[in-house]
Amino acid sequence: MKRIIILLFALSCGLVDAFAQQYVEGVTIESHKFSVRPCGLRSVRFYLYAQVNNENDSLLIKCQNISLRKNGEPFASGTCPKITLLAGRHEYNIKATVYLSEGVSIWNAMMAALFFDAKDYSVDFSADVFTADGETRNIVRKEIPLTKYLSN
Repeated sequence: MKRIIILLFALSCGLVDAFAQQYVEGVTIESHKFSVRPCGLRSVRFYLYAQVNNENDSLLIKCQNISLRKNGEPFASGTCPKITLLAGRHEYNIKATVYLSEGVSIWNAMMAALFFDAKDYSVDFSADVFTADGETRNIVRKEIPLTKYLSN
C-alpha cells in the first residue's frame, strides 16, 4: 500500500509542479514538502506545502481535470482545489485527492507500483487560468509522457 501511495503522490506532485512552471510564465516553485494519507482503498489525499514566486499579478488557477493513463488506458484521476497565486513570494498549503480509475483494481495499482516504468504512463490535464485584469486562458494538454515530469 505504501508504494501505491508513493506512486500516486509522485504523479500528482509532478503534475502540479510541471503545470505551474511550464504553463504559467513567471511562476516558479522554490521549495515544497508533502505528506500523504490514504482515503480508503482506492484513493489517497495529499497535502502540499509550497513556497511559490509569482512574478505576475495575482492568478487564479482552476483545475478542470487531471488524469493519468497507463499504456493509453485510464489509470487514475485527481481533483485539486482552486489555487490563487498572489503576486510575489508566498507560501501555500494545498490539499488534493487522487483516485484509481474505474476498472483499475487495488491489485493493478500494487503491480504498477512494484514494476513502475514512467514510459508506460501519460498525463492529460485541463485548467483555466484567470489573471487579475480579467483575462482567462484555458490550458488543455493531452497524452504528455510522464517521463517529461518524472525520472525512474
